[in-house]
Amino acid sequence: MRILVNILLWLLSCQYVLAQAVSSIPLSSQEKNRLYNSQWNGRKVAFLGDSITDKKRIGTNYLYWEYLVDWLSIAPYVYGKSGHTWKDLLQQSEALVADGIDSLSTIVLFAGTNDFNSSVPLGTLFKEDYVFVNHNGNRVERKRRTFTLNHESYYGRINTVFHYLKSKFPEQ
Repeated sequence: MRILVNILLWLLSCQYVLAQAVSSIPLSSQEKNRLYNSQWNGRKVAFLGDSITDKKRIGTNYLYWEYLVDWLSIAPYVYGKSGHTWKDLLQQSEALVADGIDSLSTIVLFAGTNDFNSSVPLGTLFKEDYVFVNHNGNRVERKRRTFTLNHESYYGRINTVFHYLKSKFPEQ
C-alpha cells in the first residue's frame, strides 16, 4: 500500500512538468470551439488542495485549474493553500459550505504531499466487524466495513473530508 501512495504522490508532483508541456500544445480553432461548447461551459467547480491548487502559483506560472478554466470555461472556486494537509482540507470544505455556492457541479481535491512529508501514518482505511442482518427472511451474519474517521492518520483524514463533503454535497 505504501508503494501505491508513493506512486500517487509522485504522479501529483509531476503537475508542473505536465502543465508546462500541455501549455505548449497549440489548439486549432475547431478544437477550441469544441472545448468552449462542452458540457462544462459555465459550470461551477470547487478546487480544494495544497500548493498545486493555491492561487499564489508557487513554482509555476499557471495552475491545472487555470487550464480547465481556459479550455472548458468553468467558473472556479479555489480554496487551496500551500502547505495544507488533508486535515486542512476539512477546513477548506467547511469554507466551501459556508460560501453557499448554488449549483456546484464538481469538487476537485488535490492533496497528500504535505501529509507524506510530515510523516503522517497511513492508518487503516476501514474497520471490519460482523453483524447479524435479515437476508430473505433469515438472520445471517455478514461482514461490515466502517470507514476510519480521524485526524491522526492519512486514511482517517481522507475519509473525514470525503464523509463531510458527501454529507453536504450528496449529488456531486
